[in-house]
Amino acid sequence: MASNQSELLISVHKIDSEIIKRESKIQSITESIVKLEKKLKNNLSISKELEIKEAASLKAHNTEEQKYKEEEKKIMERRKQISSVGGNKSAKLAERELDIAKRIMESLEKNVLDSMQNLETLQSQKLLVTNAITELKELLESKSKVAKDQINILTSELNEYRKSKLEKSSKLDPRLSSLYKRVETRYRGDAVAFASGGACQTCFRSLPAQMFNQVMAGYNLTQCPGCSRILVNPASTDSEVTSPEGI
Repeated sequence: MASNQSELLISVHKIDSEIIKRESKIQSITESIVKLEKKLKNNLSISKELEIKEAASLKAHNTEEQKYKEEEKKIMERRKQISSVGGNKSAKLAERELDIAKRIMESLEKNVLDSMQNLETLQSQKLLVTNAITELKELLESKSKVAKDQINILTSELNEYRKSKLEKSSKLDPRLSSLYKRVETRYRGDAVAFASGGACQTCFRSLPAQMFNQVMAGYNLTQCPGCSRILVNPASTDSEVTSPEGI
């Protein structure tokens, strides 16, 4: 085949490489935004769970405090009743009642303190999550604006490269175009390999002398027996392939 077919093939191959680069960048940018969105969603979910736990903890704390106050009131009333009886019997009864009351109050006081500590822990966790949510929202808003601009630029470039590929591909020999499409399906962005020194420069498989000579002569329907890529003469790159206009 004529050398201009080799140049066209390499040009299409390079354009495909540029297309893949931009598609990969768009995917990477999109994934980074999705990752932030998932992180924000997760923190919002945690915040909601903490709100429910905080409400339950506050209710439990108020209940324990109420129990403590009620028991304290009962003890004071009981002391008054015992004091009014008088006598040695009253003193012994008061001492026994005081000992029981002390143990009850210690237990209730511990419950109050534990419930307060649990409530404070939940409130501290909620504050941390709330601050994280605020930071994530600001970061997401900022990155989303930048990502949108970047994706718009990359999409515009993609459209130009795809237009250029379509134009150049239409000039390829139908057989070469069909072969390229098949190999490109397997090796996206890497369907072409240079032949040099009697070997494929991608998989380094030695080529039969006749095959190598055909490639050097510009025959483009030759595939490497090792990796199946389309073999081309490196000299075909003498005519530099440029990017689509405006990119």
